[in-house]
Amino acid sequence: MATGRRTEFNILLNQIVDAILLVLSLWLAYVHRYELGQHISWVQPVEAPDAFVWLLWLVIPFGPLLLESQGFYEYPLQKTIVKSIRQASLALLWLAILICGCSIFFRLNLNSRSVLLLFGLIGTVALVIKERIVVAYLRYRVARGEHRETVIVAGSSEEVSSLLKRLGHDQSSEIDIVKAIDIAVEPISELVRSLREYSVGRVIFAATRTELGRVQEAIAACELEGVEAWLIADFIRTSIARPGFDTFGVFKLDNDPRITPVGRWLRKFSIDEVPQLLNVLTGRMSLVGPRPLPTYEVENFSDPAQRRRLSVKPGITCLWQISGRNNVPDFQTWVKTLSTSTIGPSGST
Repeated sequence: MATGRRTEFNILLNQIVDAILLVLSLWLAYVHRYELGQHISWVQPVEAPDAFVWLLWLVIPFGPLLLESQGFYEYPLQKTIVKSIRQASLALLWLAILICGCSIFFRLNLNSRSVLLLFGLIGTVALVIKERIVVAYLRYRVARGEHRETVIVAGSSEEVSSLLKRLGHDQSSEIDIVKAIDIAVEPISELVRSLREYSVGRVIFAATRTELGRVQEAIAACELEGVEAWLIADFIRTSIARPGFDTFGVFKLDNDPRITPVGRWLRKFSIDEVPQLLNVLTGRMSLVGPRPLPTYEVENFSDPAQRRRLSVKPGITCLWQISGRNNVPDFQTWVKTLSTSTIGPSGST
């Protein structure tokens, strides 16, 4: 799902930037503490910078993780600056507790705790300023009609109308509703056709009064098409379709005339897959997942079960690699043996 991958990549990019900001904040905290010790007689001099290097091993990995645990990266356009300050300060407080615990448990040098206090203050300010800059940029793009997610709203006409009225300004400005489908009246095939036509990021089900069986059928269609489905129950969003891992592969010709001798050697040892690591780093692929297929092959899928691979992120390697690979005799064996044994009913392994 393109939307889920883009969100994951944006969060990863934010975490990398925040890790850099935290390192700079730690450096600034040390510099300020050092200057105080040099110019104020009653302030004791601080230790050499080498005494604080071990803090980086905790700040870089755990700083972004603790920020994520506090919800710092969730709904930036809807957050107030007070909430951002609270989330950042709590994350850095837990980071300080972790640092103090490691200092005591491993007997590491942390005599100047004032550096840690300054780090918390500077880090919180830096993180909130960065977030406000990002929010201002996003609002600017939204105002210009950019950065909008295409969605389809499904439900009865009354439910769709009620949902649109209840959406706040920020929420409505983030989405572009390309179509509204009354799933209580229109066939599910119309929803499937619209999913393929508009390439939406997700389907929002305003299904407060629509028959549950009808909603379940529509959600299953979204899952098979690889589109995330959100159910509005009393207008509280609950995620239904979650990406997991699939294990489909692709077949290769025994004697492909397009492959050169050098290419044959690269393929034999799977060295030709190394460039795909760039897609993993950018969030477009996973290390483990279904092998990506050409679009013309996906369009020719006849069995709905074959489309379940679209509900998860494509990967470099999968169960096919270790379960016969090119020796798997036919497509049906490939689907039955290598997919249904590992995919749960909701698309997770």
